[in-house]
Amino acid sequence: MPLHIAHFQAGFPVPDGTTTAVHGLSLGLARQGLAVTIYGCGLERDLERMPAHPNVQVHLFRKLSRRGFSVPDALLDRLKRNGDNIDLLVINTMFNPPNLAVAQAARKGRIPYVVSPHDPYHPGLLAKNGIRKRIYTAFFERRLVRRAAAVQVLSPEHTRYLDRFGVRTALVIPNGFSAEDYSALTEETRAVPTQLHGDPCFLCLGRLDAHHKGLDLLIRGFARARRAGVLPETAMINFVGRDNGDLPALRRIAAAEQVSDRLNFTGRVSDRTRRAMLHACDVLLLCSRYDGFGLVALEAMLAAKPVVVSNQAGISTWVEKAEAGILAEPSAAGIEAALTECMKRKNEWRTLGCNGRSFARCRLTWDQVAQHAARCYSELLSTLPHSARRHEPMRVIGLPKSEDFESERMAPKWL
Repeated sequence: MPLHIAHFQAGFPVPDGTTTAVHGLSLGLARQGLAVTIYGCGLERDLERMPAHPNVQVHLFRKLSRRGFSVPDALLDRLKRNGDNIDLLVINTMFNPPNLAVAQAARKGRIPYVVSPHDPYHPGLLAKNGIRKRIYTAFFERRLVRRAAAVQVLSPEHTRYLDRFGVRTALVIPNGFSAEDYSALTEETRAVPTQLHGDPCFLCLGRLDAHHKGLDLLIRGFARARRAGVLPETAMINFVGRDNGDLPALRRIAAAEQVSDRLNFTGRVSDRTRRAMLHACDVLLLCSRYDGFGLVALEAMLAAKPVVVSNQAGISTWVEKAEAGILAEPSAAGIEAALTECMKRKNEWRTLGCNGRSFARCRLTWDQVAQHAARCYSELLSTLPHSARRHEPMRVIGLPKSEDFESERMAPKWL
C-alpha cells in the first residue's frame, strides 16, 4: 500500500503562499503514487481554480465559531478515529491556535504528525509582537513542536533555530514550482507595459513589509552604494507590491538618504504584469531579515535573472549552490557589499541567470521536490518511535549532499 500523507492548513484553500506550497507538494506526492488528503476550513469556491488529481482528496470543514482555538468537531472526530487511514499528518503554519487541537486529535488517533511552519523560528520573527509570541510559545507552540515526530523546514540553515524547542528530528524539504505555470516567455508577454525604470533596473517584488522584507535596510544599503560610487546615477529600485502600511515610513527613509528620485513604488500589479516585470528587470533583490523560502527569487531564477538574496532566506542555500546570484547579509553594510559585488560581476549577469534557470528546472519542480519528500517521510516513519536523548545531536533527514550540486552538464538528479 502506498503511503497516505495528509496536510492540515486552517485556511486552505484561501489563496496565499502557504496554500500554493501545500497544494503544489500534494499534487507532486500524488503524481509519485502516494495517497494525499488535505484538510482545511476555507471556502469551496477557492478550489475551482486549482488543478485536481485523483490521488488528492480535499475535505473542507465549516468553522462555526470565530474563537481562535476553535476547530470543527467533524474534523477532530475524523482524526481521532483516523477515518482516512492516514500514515502521517503535516500540520502547516506557525503560531496558529487550531493546530493545537488538530495535533491532540492526531495523537488520539495514533497518527504521527510533522509541524511545517513555512517560516523559520528566527529571532527576528520572534521579536515582532515579541511579548505575545513569547507567551504563546511558552504555553502552546513549544509543546506542539516537541511532541511532533519532526519539524519540516525549507532550508538546512533553518534547523539551527529548532534547538530552543527541544526538536530532535528535522526534515529538509524546499519549496518548488509547477512547470506548467512557468512556460516560455511569449511575444505577447514581452509587449506588456511594466512601469519599470532604471539602468540597471533593480526589482523588489512583494508586499511592502519593511521589517520582514528588510526594505529599510535595502534603501539604506542602496544609498550607501550610490554614495560610494558603486552604482551609476541611473540605477533605480522598483518596489512592486501592495502596501503593508509601511510605505510612508519607507518614503521618509528614502528622503533622509536622498534617494527618493531613485525609488519607484508601483503598487500592486496583475499576475501578467508581474511576470513581465520579472523578465524585464536586470536583477531581483530579496533582502529579508528572515524568510521561509523566497518564492519570488525562484521565479526570478526561472526567468533567467540574477538575484541578490538575503542569506537568511531559505532559498539562499539553493541560490549559492546553483551559482545563480549573490548572498547578502541583511544589514545596510551587508546589502551595500552585495550590490558592490553585483556590479563588479555585471558581465556575468546573463550566466548567473542561466545557471539559476537550469538549476531550478532540474531540481526544484514540485515533482522533484515531492520525490525527495516521499523519501524523507518514508525514512521518518520507518524509524518511529525515535526517542533521541536530550544530549544527542538533532537528526536531520533530507540534507543536500555536495555531489548533488555538481555541474548541470551531468544527468539531473535530486537530493
